Amino acid sequence: MMWLVPIVLLTFVIILTDIRSRRIPNQLNLALFLFSLGYAARTSWGSSVAGALAGFGFFLVLYFGTKGGIGEGDIKLIPSLGLVAGFPGIIDLIFISSLLSLPFAIVFLLMK
Repeated sequence: MMWLVPIVLLTFVIILTDIRSRRIPNQLNLALFLFSLGYAARTSWGSSVAGALAGFGFFLVLYFGTKGGIGEGDIKLIPSLGLVAGFPGIIDLIFISSLLSLPFAIVFLLMK
């Protein structure tokens, strides 16, 4: 349970940084990944790895399919979240985060 505290805090910092600057620093992604690995080692390793790979694969397809519609920082972020959410939890996480980010995407499109 204690592994979740830094994971949640780092994720919150990443979200705020991404909203503010539209960038996710590699140092934050790396820190989150390391804490996520620690968490995954104490839970269901197979589900965690499957969640990381599924999320990474899905975001990679989105990246190439939308020609940059998703950022490289997001591609580096999702395996960390997949390690924590596991599979099939990563599917729910991607769906919910997509719904929550929709208002921001609309605002950014209107500002262009």
